[in-house]
Amino acid sequence: MANSVNLDTSRRLDITCRKGDDFRLVLTVKNTSGNPLDMTGNQVGLNDYTFKMEVRDSDTASTTVVPSGNVSYVQSVLGTLEVKIADTNMTMAGGLYVYDLQATDPNGAVSTWLQGLFKVNEDVTV
Repeated sequence: MANSVNLDTSRRLDITCRKGDDFRLVLTVKNTSGNPLDMTGNQVGLNDYTFKMEVRDSDTASTTVVPSGNVSYVQSVLGTLEVKIADTNMTMAGGLYVYDLQATDPNGAVSTWLQGLFKVNEDVTV
């Protein structure tokens, strides 16, 4: 019998972006069969997937650098998820931060899909 179990299924994806630019991350999400995951709720009786992403100074920081309300999402029946932060919300100082992306499925189950470093390079043009 196993003496441990790891229920953390999140994937590490370190991101580098630029201060003052629009942030746009496009992901292709597949189900366990390898087919594109329909995240739109087009299946009868199901709601859309919902998402929440935050950027913080550290994984234990109580305040956010980019709060979840400043992140928007566009999902498709073809398994595409676009994560966007407007340039007006990319005003943090250049540096190293952390983030994670949580998904809530149509049944209400919450899971962290992605996590990692969020590196922001300074911008010359302001």
